[in-house]
Amino acid sequence: ARNVLNTAVAKTASIYQRGRSQLYVYVSVGWKTVMAAGICRVYLLAALVFVAAAVFFVIGALGPQHTWAHHHPVKTCIVENAFRHILDPGTALVDGTECGRVGKPMDLETEPHKQYYPLENILFHVQIPFLDGQILSRKFHFVIADLAIHFDNDFLKIVLQHDMNYVLMEVVLGYRDNHRGPWQRMAQGNITRTLRCHMTEWRYLECEHMQLFELGSVYHPQYLVNVAFPYLPLSSLPQYRGLAPLNKLALYVVHQTMAFTDLWFTLKCVLFPVSLVTLCWLLWRLAGNSSMLNLTHKSLVFMCAALTAYNGEPGTQLSSRSH
Repeated sequence: ARNVLNTAVAKTASIYQRGRSQLYVYVSVGWKTVMAAGICRVYLLAALVFVAAAVFFVIGALGPQHTWAHHHPVKTCIVENAFRHILDPGTALVDGTECGRVGKPMDLETEPHKQYYPLENILFHVQIPFLDGQILSRKFHFVIADLAIHFDNDFLKIVLQHDMNYVLMEVVLGYRDNHRGPWQRMAQGNITRTLRCHMTEWRYLECEHMQLFELGSVYHPQYLVNVAFPYLPLSSLPQYRGLAPLNKLALYVVHQTMAFTDLWFTLKCVLFPVSLVTLCWLLWRLAGNSSMLNLTHKSLVFMCAALTAYNGEPGTQLSSRSH
């Protein structure tokens, strides 16, 4: 039995060695055939780059969600001469804490006497992110904020019928770099937005969101928005005086997800040195055969240089301080 087992092992080893030798011969012949046909390693490199691009495309398609939209409730504050807090750079911006000190908060949805509050004493404020302790990452490429204003349905019918479908707003954007520090003014302005409304299937007029601002870089962890309305249509009518036409305000903030940002940043950090080394190696290989350059070689060089510049662009990796 032992002799039979040894004989079987010897035959198996012999077959394995012959198989390895034949595979080596096949690979060598195939490589020589490819090289003899004029298909050099530059084309093989292009094929590898294409395969890598396809792999990264699949990673991006199956990866985490790109952006995320958050609903931020806008709070109402009754404060004397609200426009002074917006127009005067020496006054503090109003948040939840400051509203309790200089005025009093009000619930716009449940307040039964909204028409008795004049517009010049009403200020709306919202913090981004709206939960204490949350911050925005400096890795985010952008932040987009849209304001949704829900008006009374009868009010919208009259406004749209008489072509008075616009609102005037005084807006201030502030920031701070710690959770309890003072808010610093970043930008302010007087903006006008047109109401674009459509009738829903429940015979209710619904207006589109109005773009409030967009940040091209996210340098600070927290932002604060103060909004006041110097003018609303039909404010001369008793039933639409003050805050009577307003039912609800909400701010929708769109930014990248942290998971996608980390994945994007990792791919950038990996692909930049890889593309740079590939470009250097390609230039070194082609430098010795400058007389044999053709359009394919030049296209590969330009493509590799473009990918290197794109992957190494500082603006796509970390946000700058410019706003």
